[in-house]
Amino acid sequence: MRTNRICLLTIFLLTASFAHIRAQQPLDIFSDEPALDAGYLRLACWNLRHINLEEGAPAFLSGTTPDEDFAILTATFAKAIKDLALDMVAVVEHQPRANEPNRFHELRDRLNGSGSSPWQSDETSIPYDNPNDPYGNLQFGVLWNSTRVTIDPTADRLLTDLRQPRDAADNLTAQSMRIPWLVPVKAGNLEFDLMILHLKSGGGFPQAEEVLALQKFITLRQSTPSPRHLIVCGDWNIRPDTDQGRDRLQQMMVPTSSG
Repeated sequence: MRTNRICLLTIFLLTASFAHIRAQQPLDIFSDEPALDAGYLRLACWNLRHINLEEGAPAFLSGTTPDEDFAILTATFAKAIKDLALDMVAVVEHQPRANEPNRFHELRDRLNGSGSSPWQSDETSIPYDNPNDPYGNLQFGVLWNSTRVTIDPTADRLLTDLRQPRDAADNLTAQSMRIPWLVPVKAGNLEFDLMILHLKSGGGFPQAEEVLALQKFITLRQSTPSPRHLIVCGDWNIRPDTDQGRDRLQQMMVPTSSG
């Protein structure tokens, strides 16, 4: 791994509403990976934990302001995506907040640099709680390299029928719960659907209901005559080292006609 080095480079504009700040060099946290040929696709999924400055971050990052520290984080994520030669990234908790630039868009723009714009982005707009809340407004996002991947953002959909919990009459009792996101993807001759989810933290209510709803959805989907390939990713919040966690993961292992 190359020696980590942080220095000031140049001036750039975060958004039209922000003053110019000094761009920061990223931390080098991954070794470079060889690019794959056209028959393969590299897909990653990260929970960016609000794309926020965690407690103690200022001591670790070399920026002199929060905006400069955010610039380092953005540059580091972008460099990691390029070093791993990723073609597509599903993001959980990218969390756009009021009165701040969209950090997810900053990441996309950093990937594209000043040249062409192969990296594109799409994101959900689920009506969560107050976006001014430092831990509110959790959203999903997806980044893809359009030279390798094709996504039709008009064809994706929120699986609102899987939103939990429901009352005895099967009516939704929480209109702002986390909702799985189904995104149709095409890469060469490969076509599949990407389900991005974020189950209830801690394994408590309503995670069991969420898992049951997902099991029913996937079972029905896979029982069709010609089911599309499905990749499920996201923040499971399921611990495989517990009996409860293993039981819930096994629920998700929906059998096919071949076993």
